[in-house]
Amino acid sequence: MSTSHLKSLSIDFEASLNDGRAYASQNLKFMLRGSYFDLKIIGSCRGFVLLHCSFTIYLWNPSTGFHKRIPLSPYGCNSFVNYFYGFGYDHSRDDYLMVSISHYANLVGIISHLEIFSLRDNTWKQMEGTHFPYTNVSYDLFEIPLPLDVDYESTKCDLWVFGEFLSLWALDYDNKFEIWVMKEYKVHLSWTKICVLSIGISTKYFHPICSSKNGDIIGTKDGTRLVKYNDKGQFLEYHSYGKDLHGSQVALYVESLFSLPGDIKQV
Repeated sequence: MSTSHLKSLSIDFEASLNDGRAYASQNLKFMLRGSYFDLKIIGSCRGFVLLHCSFTIYLWNPSTGFHKRIPLSPYGCNSFVNYFYGFGYDHSRDDYLMVSISHYANLVGIISHLEIFSLRDNTWKQMEGTHFPYTNVSYDLFEIPLPLDVDYESTKCDLWVFGEFLSLWALDYDNKFEIWVMKEYKVHLSWTKICVLSIGISTKYFHPICSSKNGDIIGTKDGTRLVKYNDKGQFLEYHSYGKDLHGSQVALYVESLFSLPGDIKQV
């Protein structure tokens, strides 16, 4: 997805990156003109993609073209505050949730706020308290400790799904790429390092996205091209998807025809 001249393409990562039949153009004309100069992909879940741009939030299904504008939080938005977002599905309520965590520093210390938007209820809820984890009758939030044997000071890392497991990828400045999987959900001792590869690329500009069914690792480089490595770290192919100096954003989603839960009005 290019962020300066708004356009969107989808690709089947199980196919070759250079197979033109694997690409499809997506329609984003529903977005307000001029509102996408700071467009960010918050995340995806069950075929829906959450987009945030210029104080506007959209829920979008690229497969069906469905889109819904999400109301902004009534608790305010401050450009001097750091915001972190998450997006997921609550099976127990058949509901999609957007989580917003913000924090800022004052004379007292670090102040944090947690807000959750329920698509089923179409409302934001501010969670009281500034310490995590936090639990109430509606939502259960908890910490998941990361693996201990990772040097987080000198390593670039992030969470993703590898196979069917919650996983952590870690990439250091010596081009060593590690994959850790949590084999038993919520159990800290179940973190297991399953893969150590030597990636022949400058780690400064490489960001893994996903793995294919046969174990290939797909990621982005320089914000302008996709690259693919096999499960031994050997380079396979690349595909340039833009020359936008402002870069583009890439996110993984699974095609689906899911509708929204209950009687939520769809556009």
